[in-house]
Amino acid sequence: SVTEFRRVLFRSGIRSFAQPAAQFKQFDNSIVPLPLAAAANVVGFAADQRKLPLLFSLKMNNKADLEKRALGEPVSAAEMASSFGGDPAAVKNLTTWLAENGFTDIQVGVDGTRVSATATAQQIEKSLGAKMTNIFYQGAVYPTAATAPKLPSAIGDSVTAIGGLQPWIKATDRKSVV
Repeated sequence: SVTEFRRVLFRSGIRSFAQPAAQFKQFDNSIVPLPLAAAANVVGFAADQRKLPLLFSLKMNNKADLEKRALGEPVSAAEMASSFGGDPAAVKNLTTWLAENGFTDIQVGVDGTRVSATATAQQIEKSLGAKMTNIFYQGAVYPTAATAPKLPSAIGDSVTAIGGLQPWIKATDRKSVV
């Protein structure tokens, strides 16, 4: 059995390089499960070298205080950055990790709650653990994530979502869908 095989490896001093699941944060909110109709249009691994722009959303500081403010009360960019922006240490940890894992064009939003970066589908699969594939949709082929991405917990605990993994999905105005 697999369990017995692992015990033998452990007793012999051979350790798995795989990280335990508890050391990773999975972002199920960052993908939409592929519908059956879309799954029928999967055309294989996203091996092309197109770069996907990704957006990492980070936790805000003092979010509850911001929510208590009067609805519609303006917040200046300077106040947003200083009072409600992201944690500079978390931003630094994320941008360092992204650079070390092959992401390029790394940019930080003014308030520190957004970090954008680009990577190929292969790099995303390797570093974020998201299964990437190509999908044929409305006459074009798009790279897309079929499974949720993961980040090491030390990095991912300050991240709330990762956008851009399914670039073929677009927001729709519900009024025009009737």
